[in-house]
Amino acid sequence: MKRRIIALAVCVVMCLSLFSVSALAARDTSLEESMARDLKTLGLFKGVSDTDFDLNRAPTRIEALVMLIRLLGKEEEALSNAWRHPFTDVPGWADRYVGYAYRMGITNGISETQYGSGNASAAQYLTFVLRALYYSDKDGRDFTWDKPFDLAKKVGILPDMVDTNDFWRADVVTVSYAALSAFIKDSKAILADVLIDAKVFTADEFLAIYRGVEIFGSESYRDRYEIKTVHYEWEWDGRRWGYDLPIPTFTVEYYKELERDPSSIRTGYSSYVNDTMDDKYLESLAQVFINTVESYGYDSKDEAVYMAICFVQALEYIPDDKTLEYDYPKYPLETLFDEGGDCEDTSILLASLIRTMGYSCCLVTFKNHMGVGVLGSDDFGGSYYEVDGKKYYFVETTGERWEVGQLPEELKNETAKVWPV
Repeated sequence: MKRRIIALAVCVVMCLSLFSVSALAARDTSLEESMARDLKTLGLFKGVSDTDFDLNRAPTRIEALVMLIRLLGKEEEALSNAWRHPFTDVPGWADRYVGYAYRMGITNGISETQYGSGNASAAQYLTFVLRALYYSDKDGRDFTWDKPFDLAKKVGILPDMVDTNDFWRADVVTVSYAALSAFIKDSKAILADVLIDAKVFTADEFLAIYRGVEIFGSESYRDRYEIKTVHYEWEWDGRRWGYDLPIPTFTVEYYKELERDPSSIRTGYSSYVNDTMDDKYLESLAQVFINTVESYGYDSKDEAVYMAICFVQALEYIPDDKTLEYDYPKYPLETLFDEGGDCEDTSILLASLIRTMGYSCCLVTFKNHMGVGVLGSDDFGGSYYEVDGKKYYFVETTGERWEVGQLPEELKNETAKVWPV
């Protein structure tokens, strides 16, 4: 999704520069200058020099394209390769920008060989920004390309201070600045979240600089970056271990607002394991296990899997809300945030951690229970389930000190279903 957001948004910039350079009436752009400085501090915007943003004129198509690439935090990637394009009218300094945008499907020229340097309207720029936020003008689905103003106003990228008639570089700064706190369509994420996730800047840097509430009167975005540091303790190798994991509350709220499909058990809840939004938190935790066992001189990384098992087994058993008519499976980050869950929650978490560490595993479901199967050799011993000639040894995730291959007595005569993840 990030690439599509970037690709569509960059087109926005192209339009920016389509304005003429004719002399226009005097206009105070001091506020836009301050916003441009903010964007520059975040690494998103540059002027024609270190001290001159040159906001009192219309941008060229190429300037607009470059500006949006910077806004989306993709300048380094654009400059990293000599991207090819078919246009003969692109100046040398902009060659890689245009080539990157062309390669990513962000832009086309005015002909097969000409990129063009005409003017763009406010409607064109807003259309591209809306597309960057995942709105569609195809067949008038969300808006039409020549009339984006109502939707742009609704989503917060068209503040009253923007001049849609004489659209300057100053207006591009305003629209771009407002877009940082605009929500991606059908998502709780804003554009700033995408850039933070891409490590263009940190949440702290954004909060220290961004003044969307003060300038535009937009809704507060500060609570979304509140962090809860969760402390975990578990036993492994005869020792007591502890770890603190910082988790953004907004990310957890995003997961909790996702609709649960009662039929997801039919696919073994594999979609919860394979979700990627919480990968960086699982990778951080998995690396703790790997680094710990290596630091204690263990030759086999299998010990990291054992530590992950002990970690999950030490979480609190928290049953589902009894008012629900079906199980409420949690995504891994929810279980980590809540410091526990029921059998499917801890099984989903453990399978996600094992998978993150590069080991093969599966989910094992019974009539009223779930566990994990971890790929192992014959010397593991205990209960296992065979899939495509490979043995997956059962792991109980609720309660401590369950060994790999140790199946609860009440499950020994039950039929199990195995779901590879």
